[in-house]
Amino acid sequence: MTKKKPASTGGSEHHEKELSQENQEASAEMVEEDINVLSDRLKDKETEAEEYLNALQRLQADFENYKKRMLKEQTEILGMASKNLIQELIPVVDNLERAIEAGKQTTDIATFSKGVELVYSQLLDVLKKTGVSQIDPHGEEFDPFHHEAVMQVESNEHADNTIIEVLQKGYLLKGRLLRPASVKVTKKS
Repeated sequence: MTKKKPASTGGSEHHEKELSQENQEASAEMVEEDINVLSDRLKDKETEAEEYLNALQRLQADFENYKKRMLKEQTEILGMASKNLIQELIPVVDNLERAIEAGKQTTDIATFSKGVELVYSQLLDVLKKTGVSQIDPHGEEFDPFHHEAVMQVESNEHADNTIIEVLQKGYLLKGRLLRPASVKVTKKS
């Protein structure tokens, strides 16, 4: 027969305290491990965030440099376009100067007039090359987007709002209005 150990309330309490202390130590170790794991993950995320921030700052600097480069290139392109236009206009100016000199020395108005018409034609060609076209709406219906009515005349010969006279031609640049044509328009009497 085996002897029963007498039940001792003091031993059980001591054992429970030891278990409770072991549980607390184990729990503290687990918490410390969790803190270390979370701390490592936080450091990794901070490093990743710093890398993203650096990449974003480089990208932003690259974009700013790109904008400056594009602005400079556009300015140069506009400058070259102006230069090309001026180079095209210089011969027209030369021919106008010749026409002025010829007008001072000749009495032949027909020849002088023909010379001026040639210079005018040369100027229109230069404008056409740069995308400029004239608006000469004689006989057309009035369009407030392309025409400016400066006079209105009563007429039974023409339909209402018909342009019967162009006082000043209008101009378009590549389809966009530069200057509206000044016109005389009919109204029913």
